[in-house]
Amino acid sequence: MRDHSNHFKRVGSWVGMGLFVIIILSSVVGVYFLTMAGAFELLGVQYHSVWGLIGFVAGYFLLGFIFDLFFNPLATILSARTESRSFSSFITIGLDVVSNGLSLLVMNLVISSVVLTEVALLILAFVIALIEFLLDKDRHAKSPSY
Repeated sequence: MRDHSNHFKRVGSWVGMGLFVIIILSSVVGVYFLTMAGAFELLGVQYHSVWGLIGFVAGYFLLGFIFDLFFNPLATILSARTESRSFSSFITIGLDVVSNGLSLLVMNLVISSVVLTEVALLILAFVIALIEFLLDKDRHAKSPSY
């Protein structure tokens, strides 16, 4: 007869690892949601329900990920072609502002229960881009030239 305890240990390991990943992802999304809700309160953004805000933040998170797949390599290529570290940082932050602005704009058009003004959109896009730049150590290190 086979020993089933090895099978249970393996299943337990997978379940434990899955729960760990779920807890980490929910913590990250929760912090992201609370940050966006706080920024919306500060900027006077109006939303009709919490569920609309959750949909807006979740959509922004997914769209931001998709836009980052296109804008991050472009920022890396353009930054590698410049000699000036400050100009490289300017390019990176500028492309991040465009990416975040597009994500916020699309979500503002799609989710009608959240009303973003143009000024709030630009401020949020710039602040989020600046925070992303400051927290990403690898990206604003000088890349080798090709």
